[in-house]
Amino acid sequence: MNSTIATNGIRLDLPIEFPLEIPENSGNIIHGNAPRNLFGNTMSTLETSWRRITPSGKFREYVSENCSHLIITMANFFRVGDFSPTMRKRYDYFSRALDGYDKPIILFGLGSQAKEGAPIGPDALPIEGQRCLKKIIEKTAAVSVRGDYTRKLIESVTGPAEGQIFVTGCPSYFSRPEAFVRMQERLENPTSWRATAVNVTNYAREADQSLIQQAVDKDLYLVEPENKFVHGFYVESMRSGTTLKPPEVLDFVNSNDPGRESKLKNFITTRYRLFRHFEPWIDFNREFVSATIGTRFHVNMASFLSGVPAVWVTHDARTVELTETLSLPSVPLSKLKTAPVEELIECADFDSFFRNVPKNFERFNEFLNAAGLPLVKTPQLTAKA
Repeated sequence: MNSTIATNGIRLDLPIEFPLEIPENSGNIIHGNAPRNLFGNTMSTLETSWRRITPSGKFREYVSENCSHLIITMANFFRVGDFSPTMRKRYDYFSRALDGYDKPIILFGLGSQAKEGAPIGPDALPIEGQRCLKKIIEKTAAVSVRGDYTRKLIESVTGPAEGQIFVTGCPSYFSRPEAFVRMQERLENPTSWRATAVNVTNYAREADQSLIQQAVDKDLYLVEPENKFVHGFYVESMRSGTTLKPPEVLDFVNSNDPGRESKLKNFITTRYRLFRHFEPWIDFNREFVSATIGTRFHVNMASFLSGVPAVWVTHDARTVELTETLSLPSVPLSKLKTAPVEELIECADFDSFFRNVPKNFERFNEFLNAAGLPLVKTPQLTAKA
């Protein structure tokens, strides 16, 4: 069997033009790097070195000639109730793409986006979406789905697919198992000089605003994965020696304080972070962050993979499903307005998380075994008396 595992789907790094000129979400690189971190011997279609040994310049030929498997990292691919031409074309394109490969195909982290309470069934997708689901079952060796909702959606179209579909949550969770040991050690021996990091999804939402306000008032870190207005303010603040007017999305911060603009500039230039590459993000968390809390799933996961505790703030069906599937420490969005971040982190249920780690890794290894991929070692955690 060839040793290299091909990967496709989500970016591994982001360009310098992100986010001011290129819209993206840096959280995707946490998910996208999961196969590389798990197996090491991977080659992504987004890399260039494979072209030197494939004269045609076609990735599918590189995979056929040099790789044992193709892993496709996925996210919210299926959109329940969306019958738009864009989605129909998306489903058709993916179905055709699957037909182009002759090596075992494995899907990582397939998810479905739906409004709360949306019914599950074949009629929830256009005919192109239904054909795409059938093609997935026909062509893939194994499929990792983020939660039971997606599994039920697939099987409503294809019928039972036991042994091929596995509910694993996000595969990035499993990509740095040694980090869970470090996290347990950190929780048992906390240090006082590191700071909490926060992250938000919606700057217009009152609960998210409370996190930002606490970050400014308490000198916490703000890790931003995509907002170009906040990042633009950071860039201009670093360039300028004068105090600048903050963007409208930050109008709520210290709104009655006459010195708010100076305070915001100082906060942004010293406590704001945005990452375009995986390892520097991990290094920052390890060195400077005591804990992370917020509504961004993969910003929190970056903290976990650094061995740094994180608390997920659940705000939609997707985040609830993911945190429940993996027993991640979480609090509902409503709690942000009733308790400070220190209390929310202190009260988070890390004991339940650690208890469920072996079970989660066992389930993921069942998926890897079905896919014909190397298994991942379960973290050796300290059992509590």
